[in-house]
Amino acid sequence: MLLGIWRNVEELEDSINLDELQAILTAARDREHRRNKFFAAMKGIDLDESETDSTNKFDEVQRRVEAKLTGKSEQVLELDVFGLDIEEEE
Repeated sequence: MLLGIWRNVEELEDSINLDELQAILTAARDREHRRNKFFAAMKGIDLDESETDSTNKFDEVQRRVEAKLTGKSEQVLELDVFGLDIEEEE
């Protein structure tokens, strides 16, 4: 729990625990993200869209690597997610 009753920075450094430090860091990161998102929106840029693009690219690369490791095609791996079996033509 963050009490915030410290006399100076040295006392803060001596008495803070890991949970408090993580909470402060998370709050600072969230605040910075909201700030950056606001300024990007002012310029017409959607930051959330770029996050989904990078996630999709990562998933695509991961599928290709898994296909090479297992010897299956990417299409077969995509259909395995749905539990469908297909026969490949050779």
